[in-house]
Amino acid sequence: MKKILSLLMVFNIISVPSGLTTSCFGDNISKLGSGNLEEIYKDRILNIEEKSMQGVLNAIDKDGLISSSQVIIEGVDPAEVVDNDGFITIISNENIGSDLYGSIEVKWVALTNLEDALTTKSLGKLRLNKKDILDWIIALNPDIQVEEVEIDTITKSKAKVVAINDSNYYYGSTWVDYVEIEDDSRESLEDAIIKILPDKYLGEITKIDEGKILNRINSSTNDESLKIDTAEVMTHVKGNKVILSSIFESTKYKGYCVLTYKDPSIPE
Repeated sequence: MKKILSLLMVFNIISVPSGLTTSCFGDNISKLGSGNLEEIYKDRILNIEEKSMQGVLNAIDKDGLISSSQVIIEGVDPAEVVDNDGFITIISNENIGSDLYGSIEVKWVALTNLEDALTTKSLGKLRLNKKDILDWIIALNPDIQVEEVEIDTITKSKAKVVAINDSNYYYGSTWVDYVEIEDDSRESLEDAIIKILPDKYLGEITKIDEGKILNRINSSTNDESLKIDTAEVMTHVKGNKVILSSIFESTKYKGYCVLTYKDPSIPE
């Protein structure tokens, strides 16, 4: 029955009035849109999870403004969208008989699966606190911004991180793990470093490793009590930024510190 109705709709023998859902035909599809496509999609960006024609159609349906069945897509290879972003042309499908009309060129951005984007998922010792967990995730994964993800669920050893719905970069969710600590009286690694390097600038460094960074920090003070004895590089942005973390077993320091440096081999 559904196939017959679909064929009738495609050949404009029957139409679905604007605002009527097709759930009465047995499908759970969102309400059809109506009006000028140029006004509906003005200044909007389609976030595409799968770089293919089907991914484009899914993105239109997920956006919720219209149904992908109402439009024809131009400007995208039906087999594969090869770039990470681009433009497509959305044209109203006159054969469907809806109140949608016109066409518009829409920018699309291919999202990255959050599970693939998080390169560091073991966070070490943390208090059972969503803010602390999120801070660590952002610190250890410098390509991810705080407005792009949030903590959905926390347990005593794991936290579920989800992409914020209106993020233009990521989709999906993933789990990170940590060791819960109730009362952490250790000194903040950042506070300890600031006592030596107030501006947290390392100067020129050509090779990133723990020993070189610690030597650079500790050579800036003659006070042995201030010198940093243990820390490790968690991640770094080449030529610009390095994140130094307290080691997992440390009884002296907690947390992390973001330090900047200059690689003289990279032109400004």
